[in-house]
Amino acid sequence: MLAAAAAISGLAAGCSSSASQTQKPDVAVTVFTARPRPLARQVRAEGVLYPWHEVVVVPKISAPVEKFLVNRGDRVRRGQLLAVLDNADLKAAAVRDRGLYEQAQAQYRQATTAALPVQLRQARGAVATARQQYKAARQLYVSSKSLYAQGALAGNQLRQSEVGYVTAKTQLAQANINLEKLLGVGRSAQMQIAAGQLAAAKGAWQAAEALVQYSEIRSPINGIVTDRPLFPGQLATPATPLMTIMDLRRVIVRAPLAPGLAQGLHPGMPAVVRDAGVRAPGRVTVVSPALDLNSTTLQVWVEAANPHLQFHPGDSATMTITASQPRPMLAVPRSAILTSENGATAVMVVGPDHKARRVPVRLGIRQGNWVALQSGIAAGAQVISSGSYGLPNGTRVRVIPPA
Repeated sequence: MLAAAAAISGLAAGCSSSASQTQKPDVAVTVFTARPRPLARQVRAEGVLYPWHEVVVVPKISAPVEKFLVNRGDRVRRGQLLAVLDNADLKAAAVRDRGLYEQAQAQYRQATTAALPVQLRQARGAVATARQQYKAARQLYVSSKSLYAQGALAGNQLRQSEVGYVTAKTQLAQANINLEKLLGVGRSAQMQIAAGQLAAAKGAWQAAEALVQYSEIRSPINGIVTDRPLFPGQLATPATPLMTIMDLRRVIVRAPLAPGLAQGLHPGMPAVVRDAGVRAPGRVTVVSPALDLNSTTLQVWVEAANPHLQFHPGDSATMTITASQPRPMLAVPRSAILTSENGATAVMVVGPDHKARRVPVRLGIRQGNWVALQSGIAAGAQVISSGSYGLPNGTRVRVIPPA
C-alpha cells in the first residue's frame, strides 16, 4: 500500500510539472476602447520651400560696375538704388540730345509762328496785286475795243491790250492757286515736317535718358539681397545676373502629389507647414490642372507666413492640408494597426476570455496619431494599442495601464 501511494504521488507530481510547462504565461499589453472621434481628411506631403517673390536683377546695358550700395543680407525697398554702372559717356550723350531737342523746339516754334505766317501774308499780297493788275488790264482792253470799233485805235494796239489782259488774268489765277496751297496742303505739310523733326529729336533725347537710367540699378520689389556675385570694377552684362532679391515675408511649399492623393484639393484649403520643428499655418494657392509628364504627379503649392524668417528657401518642408471638415469616425491609434507583408491590415482585439485575436480591418483617413476604420470592428472593442507586434493569435494577455 505504501508503494502504491508513492507511485500515485509520483504520477501526480509528474502531471502537474508537465501542465505547468505547457501553460503559456500572460503577455502584458495596453488596450484602447475603439470609439468615434471627429476626424478630417488630411493630405501630407514633402516639398521644397520657395520665396514668395524672387527677382534676378540683370542690367540692360554692358558697363563696368562703378559702385554697389547694398550687400548680401540687406533689406531693400522697391525703387531703391542698388548699384551704379559707369555712365559718363551716357550722360554726355543725354546732354547732347537734349540740346538737339531744344533746337528742334525752337525750329518748330519758328515754323508755326514766323515762317508760315510770313508766307501767307506774301501770298495774300500777291493775290491782291494780281487782282489790281487784272482789273486795270481788263479796263484797258475794254476801252481799246471801243476805240478800235470807232476807228480811233490801231489794230496792233488792240492786240497789245488783249495780251496784257490775258497775262494779268493768268497771273491772278496763279496767285490764287499759291494761296490755296499754303492754306491747304502746303500749310499741313510744313506743320507735319516741323512736328516730325521735333518728335524725332525728343525721341533721341528720351532714349539717351533711358540709357542713363539703365545704368542706375534699382530694386523692383521689397525684399532681401540673397546673392551678389559681382564686385565693383567688374563688367556687368545683360547675360550676367547682378544680384538676387527675395521677398521672404511669405514662403511657398511646392510638393508633387499622386493624382489620387490630390483629388478634391482646391485653392483656399487650410494647411500647415512644418520645417525643423517650426510650424506655421497656411493655405493652398495652386493645384496644377495637368500631370507632369515625367513624374505623372500633380504639383500643389501651399503658402505660409514667414515674418521671422524661420523658413529658408531651398530647404525641404512638410505640408499638411486639411481636405475635409471634421466628422465622427471610428478610430484607433496608429500603433494599433498591424500590416502584413502583402499589405493587409489588421488589429488585435482582446475578448472577454482575455485572449488576443487578430481581426482584419479596412483603413480610412488618417489625422495625426489616429486612423479611421471603415470596417472590421465595432465601437467599444478593446483594441491592443501597445504590445501587439509579433503576438500570436489566441494568446492570453494581461491588460496593464498605459505608461
